[in-house]
Amino acid sequence: MNRAERRRQEKLERSGKKSDVINQVIGSMIAPIVVLLNAREFDKAEAALNELLATSPHHAEGLHLQGLLLCQTGREILGIASFQRAVELAPKEALYWNNLAAAYSRTEQWDASIEAARKSAALDPTYVDPQYILANVLLDRGNMIEGTDELAKLVKLKTDDGKLWHQLARHRAEQERNDEAIEAYQRALALMPTDVAVMRELATIYMVTWQYDAAQKLRKQADQLDAANYH
Repeated sequence: MNRAERRRQEKLERSGKKSDVINQVIGSMIAPIVVLLNAREFDKAEAALNELLATSPHHAEGLHLQGLLLCQTGREILGIASFQRAVELAPKEALYWNNLAAAYSRTEQWDASIEAARKSAALDPTYVDPQYILANVLLDRGNMIEGTDELAKLVKLKTDDGKLWHQLARHRAEQERNDEAIEAYQRALALMPTDVAVMRELATIYMVTWQYDAAQKLRKQADQLDAANYH
């Protein structure tokens, strides 16, 4: 290696070390900003984020945190723009897509919300939040079959949530998918054994499917609970 090549190599090494130091400094700013956001000290958090993004305008987590701050302070459209830049820079971050989906939902951009939530769920099939968004938006928009299918995925992630099982059961009953409705009602009742509404609705499905003894037993239990609650 001649003298010119050595100088060029030394310059590259110095540049690389300088870049590493800058990245470390920027990385060290993230945790305090999260603390400020959680404490709802938005002015301080915004000042720190502005400083971070002035130094590194393409920092994905900085843009994501900026999106959260903007959305929490009533600037949803600007927040969405920050989330969009974050997912462009880090397209495999399920959290970023989920928060973008939530922001779209709050601004009633339903199709965009569904698309972003699907991307989040595809990246992390165990992530509950995008499944909530998908199920709720689809059901609220009247897409009952697809929305219920997403709800069925959600209860597999939240198996201990009796209210979700009850909601799923009702929708399956409305769709006359009785076997699935019965299973969901039974799961709801196991988690909420004194819920009279679940008992009566399950009894109705039992009657429709000719399970008369089971229906009568549940109705009797529901009547006893109603009487006890009345007194």
